[in-house]
Amino acid sequence: MRRFIYLDTETLNSYIAQIYDGLIKTNEENTQQINESSKESSHSISPNAAIDFTLLGKGIEGKVEYIFKSLKANKDSTLINKVETKMLHDNAFNLLINHINKHEDLKDGNIGKFIELFNSFYILDFLYYKELFSDTNFINFLIDSSMENLIKETENEKSKLTTGTPNKKQIIKEIDNKLAAFRKEQESEYSNALKLIDIITKIIPYQRVLCINDCIVTLSDEFIRDDIQMSSFKYGGKIKVFGYITNIIHRNIKQNLPIFAEIINQINSAILPEIINKDEVKIIHPIAIYYE
Repeated sequence: MRRFIYLDTETLNSYIAQIYDGLIKTNEENTQQINESSKESSHSISPNAAIDFTLLGKGIEGKVEYIFKSLKANKDSTLINKVETKMLHDNAFNLLINHINKHEDLKDGNIGKFIELFNSFYILDFLYYKELFSDTNFINFLIDSSMENLIKETENEKSKLTTGTPNKKQIIKEIDNKLAAFRKEQESEYSNALKLIDIITKIIPYQRVLCINDCIVTLSDEFIRDDIQMSSFKYGGKIKVFGYITNIIHRNIKQNLPIFAEIINQINSAILPEIINKDEVKIIHPIAIYYE
């Protein structure tokens, strides 16, 4: 069973319309509020909640009836419509993926082609990380944590020095300078990371992306099926991504393009591969992201 965390219903409906010459949609006739009498009814499929299942195959009516019985104590027709619409989209995805598997090569790897990925991933929320790396206390915490073992080692070196050790003061000074240099190097790295994030937020029209394999998967907030602010924290492990390739970017490769197109290409080829540290990066428009 699939557990969707992202489903682009607009793209999904567009493909279904092209494949089956029509949209899968609910015939929502919900201008009337659900009243007490309908609340107490059996809630079998009725004109008040009619749905067109022409494209969904057999057996779906039973699922809908179950949903309505489960929700019969709820007077909110908006909630029922939300549930029934979500169910229709989930089943529409089954139709699309079955069609693609029959007619497309998911391993083609070229721009415009469908692709299916399954691997570990992480969600990179640019604004979230920008706030973190702008926080001096957070940076100091990271640096202190990374220097903990080094500090112990240097303190151990100092403890071995005796009053009779030649050039003791100079040795201690060199040890302290080594610590200071390491800290400065760490501060510089985090400062550069903040600059990179700042640049990325200016050239990428998305607040967050999902990184998997050699791919950057763009994410639109409206299609994420959860609290968007929790996405970076909540999800982990291996996940499936189904979508299509919109661009392939190579690190620092110049092309014979018009001047403005070349500027954009140079920016993309210099910055985007740094996100996942790959020489070639595929940009993916996701239709669905889910656990299975």
